[in-house]
Amino acid sequence: MLRVMTVLCMAGLFWHVGSARAQTTSPEALLDAYYDLWHQLGRQPTSEEVESQSSFTPDEYMETWQSQESLRRALIDHLYQRALEAALRRDAEAAAGYYEKC
Repeated sequence: MLRVMTVLCMAGLFWHVGSARAQTTSPEALLDAYYDLWHQLGRQPTSEEVESQSSFTPDEYMETWQSQESLRRALIDHLYQRALEAALRRDAEAAAGYYEKC
């Protein structure tokens, strides 16, 4: 079961790698920044809050994910991937923390 979840989450890592234009910002960096802002606010940030409080613009997120729903799904996949990586390192505390964030 863990193998299946690992494969599925690994596949989620590579969404949008084949973009038509060269990306200067990695999806992981975008997701980390988005999660940090969400965590700071205690809720999903608005476009205005992303614009004023993030190092990335709302357009950068929409160029990568095209919709808020796709962005939320990518964020969940990203957190699951981080949890699995922690579990594989046998860092149960970190893994539990990431699973709670999902």
